[in-house]
Amino acid sequence: MLENNGYFQNRLWKSLNIDNRKCSRKVKSLVDKEIILRQPAVNNGSRTYKLYIRI
Repeated sequence: MLENNGYFQNRLWKSLNIDNRKCSRKVKSLVDKEIILRQPAVNNGSRTYKLYIRI
């Protein structure tokens, strides 16, 4: 995410070792504050979101 290539939300909650619901709430908060952009995506056949830092 540092180079704004985006990061899959399902990878984020797995790497942070938190449940997906908690991650979704935190991500929504950042989206509402316009810190990140969230777009639908597919990762390894699973529907997820790709997260981008807003610059």
